[in-house]
Order: sequence, then C-alpha cells, then structure tokens
Amino acid sequence: QRPSSLEQLEGQWDYLSRPDDPGPGSDCIRRPRVVTHGYWRPLKFCSFSHRDRARFGLVLPDDSIVDLPQAVQSLLGKPDSLVGSPDLKSWLSQGAVAMESAQEILRLLEGGAKVDSGAVYEKDQVRLLAPIPNPGKIIAIGLNYRDHAEEQNVPLPKSPLIFAKFPSSLIGPDDEIRLPEISQKVDPEAELCVVM
Repeated sequence: QRPSSLEQLEGQWDYLSRPDDPGPGSDCIRRPRVVTHGYWRPLKFCSFSHRDRARFGLVLPDDSIVDLPQAVQSLLGKPDSLVGSPDLKSWLSQGAVAMESAQEILRLLEGGAKVDSGAVYEKDQVRLLAPIPNPGKIIAIGLNYRDHAEEQNVPLPKSPLIFAKFPSSLIGPDDEIRLPEISQKVDPEAELCVVM
C-alpha cells in the first residue's frame, strides 16, 4: 500500500525499463518522480553508536547524521510512538508516518531549520552499526548467480537455495571481521539486501 505522500504527487511517475523495453509497460518498475519541493526523495537511514549508546538517524546530504527521534521532537512535535522509537526497525515498522516524517525533517533541515544541540553528528564522531542490528530473521539465497556456481564447480540450482544467518553475524561497515580458528581467510562478496 502506497503512503499518502505518494498520492499527493498527483500520479506523476517516472519509468525505469529494461534496455529492450521501449517505454511504460507491464515489465517496468515504477518509482516516484523526485519533485522540486523536496518531497519523497531517496532517504538514507543508519544505526550508529555515540559514546557507547546505540542510536539511529538520517544521513544528510553533507554526510552528517541527524538523530531521528530528537529531530522529530525538535522540529515536528510528532506522536510519542516516533519519539520513543528505540531503534531503526521500530521506526520503520510505523510505515507511512515514519517515512513522511523523515522526508519532512530532511526538507526542513535543507531549508535552514535548526535542531536541538547534540542532535546532529559528524561521521567521525560516531561508529556506524549494521543498519538493522536486530532483525527478526536473515534469509539468504545461495548460488544466485552463474559465476559463483562455476567458481564452486557445482551445477546451477534448479530452484533457489535458501539458508538463514544469525543476527549475531551482523557487524558495522568499519568493524573487524573475526575469523573462527578453523578459517584461514575471508571470502569477500558484494551483497544486495532488502529490509522487509
């Protein structure tokens, strides 16, 4: 279900289509058009630690980070459910009201609004954590591209190979990778993650 903000864009859509697709059609991906007044722009969320306290926020265009619960309280006066969100998963679970509030915070800050002192951090002041440090589950797909299967000398699977990972395996982008004693090296991979 689309948030009400998207409906306010009066049905304006851009279409992303495959190279062989001449235009809008059933195989196109729809995305909201970025409009000049700043609504419904792509947002970058993060979880971080400051002075050993876990927080979460919105990454601003200058790469600084605004603490979202503090910004909501300072700029919007929104419901306690947002101000009291203990983590990013809880914030995002509130759906449209959380996304619209983040959009409005970004718009206000870019327009020159000020938040309470201590609500904005430079990246060198914080330690980035895994974006969602406490997922309910992590479901992964194995051998999901041809080169990896060929590298392992195994046939391409006829159906997806699904496996799970433990939340304790998550680390932040700058954290050390700790190898078990039986391991000799890490195997770097690029991953695509979808948060639901």
